[in-house]
Amino acid sequence: MWVKMDTLVACAAAVLVGGLISAGYAHAALNLRGAEEIALQMNPVLRADRYTVARARGRVQQARLWPNPHLTASGTIGSALGTPGEYSAQVLLTQAIPLTARIARRTDAAEMEVLWRKAQFASRRWRVTAAVARAYYRVVVAHLATHRMTRLVRADRRLLALSRQRYKAAQVSLLTVNSAELLLASAQLTRSQWSAREQRARTTLVARMGRAPSKPWHLTAILPTLQVPPWSIAQKLAFQDRPDLVAARWQVAYTRATHRYERARRLGAVTVGAGVAVGRQVLQGLPPQPLDRALALSLSVPLPFWNRHQGDRERTQAQWQQAQARRRALHWQVAHQLKQDLLTFNALKGRLGPYQKLSLQARQTTHLALQGFALGQVRTATTINIFTAELRINDAYLRTLKRTVLARIAVAVDMGGPHGGQL
Repeated sequence: MWVKMDTLVACAAAVLVGGLISAGYAHAALNLRGAEEIALQMNPVLRADRYTVARARGRVQQARLWPNPHLTASGTIGSALGTPGEYSAQVLLTQAIPLTARIARRTDAAEMEVLWRKAQFASRRWRVTAAVARAYYRVVVAHLATHRMTRLVRADRRLLALSRQRYKAAQVSLLTVNSAELLLASAQLTRSQWSAREQRARTTLVARMGRAPSKPWHLTAILPTLQVPPWSIAQKLAFQDRPDLVAARWQVAYTRATHRYERARRLGAVTVGAGVAVGRQVLQGLPPQPLDRALALSLSVPLPFWNRHQGDRERTQAQWQQAQARRRALHWQVAHQLKQDLLTFNALKGRLGPYQKLSLQARQTTHLALQGFALGQVRTATTINIFTAELRINDAYLRTLKRTVLARIAVAVDMGGPHGGQL
């Protein structure tokens, strides 16, 4: 996939990952690739869909086989007038021979079905890994947001402690203390909301994977590169790498092979047979006649008068045309969705940069305001307003970051990712 690290991602990773580095986790990290591997092994939907390929392979083995021969034995004893001693016996081995390369056409259809089922399974696997990627990055962003809001809560607690000290010294009014308490409660509420989002995202991620990791885990807080290729390159990658488009192409090939097989069935199989006939005839008043031995041959050709598989040919031709129409419709939907997701991502990325700068400025400003408030150099109303503005800016920045990351994942999925179709 076309990726490039830009300055915005470097700044975002440096600011947001710092909280995780200082957290001191000791367990092995669960990255996106590890989550996808667990999903590919343990997801119950994929485990059930793997048998579709095995069923199709069984049809290939069956399609290559000829029909079984028939062994026919018949005989008569006596005659219509009750003459004793007269009998005849016949043993005939017949074999049906398919015409118009029917075995080859049936084998082609079965082999195309195997390829189509494999492509279908790859498409389902791609959808599962895409859902895992979305759930994974929801957890990552919520985890980063929780740590960021924890820092704000600590700063608000420091402000509340200073306000109470100055209130006891009769330097500020009770209104200042109440404002600091409200500010702290707002920061704690925002942190609890992000923490709840993180727990829900973790539950969703486990459901997408099929089971929880065997060891206690934490997430590596590495956000995807916020860089996408231009529209023309993205569309080319999507039409080339998306597994559902590949499955649609193989479905067209499979329905076409099925139609060719039904056309080959217009004429029935020629049945040829060979055997031995033995008979003896007894005439009244004459000694017994010797045995009569003969080689029996048979040939049976069905006459295609009424049943020439007209309905099956029309049905398979309609399925072929339907598969072609669905493939064209899927191409149109992919192009439309990709363009829409690209526009959404570019719009969010344009908003994320200013929010990030404001967040850094707000953090520096609150640090200076807290120092000035402790020394009595900054007015209480100004300090409260600065802390409130930082809380709002950070919440808006984190929400925009979450939407931008999810939009980036949507673009990657539209192009066949999140790893360029190598799922």
